[in-house]
Amino acid sequence: MSQKHRSQEWKDRKEEFFIRHKKSCAICGVNYDITLHHLRYNHPIGKEPDTDLMPVCFSHHKEIHEYADLVAGHYDLAEATMIYCRIMGLGGN
Repeated sequence: MSQKHRSQEWKDRKEEFFIRHKKSCAICGVNYDITLHHLRYNHPIGKEPDTDLMPVCFSHHKEIHEYADLVAGHYDLAEATMIYCRIMGLGGN
């Protein structure tokens, strides 16, 4: 985890996100060990729009990034995430 992701700005942003959105994994639905996955890194940490964040369990967060690393030459992180979600049966957008 980067230093930016340990910042108070990021902690506040996560809290704000989960006030408005369900705190469960968008892929498997569990409601424990939930973190936020960035679909894009176009904004400063703590200033991301909700549409650039996705709640996922730690297990799926790790798998998303592993998959994104495999396809990095072909897709950006947001595209790789949506493909991963379709593979996992979520449907994606």
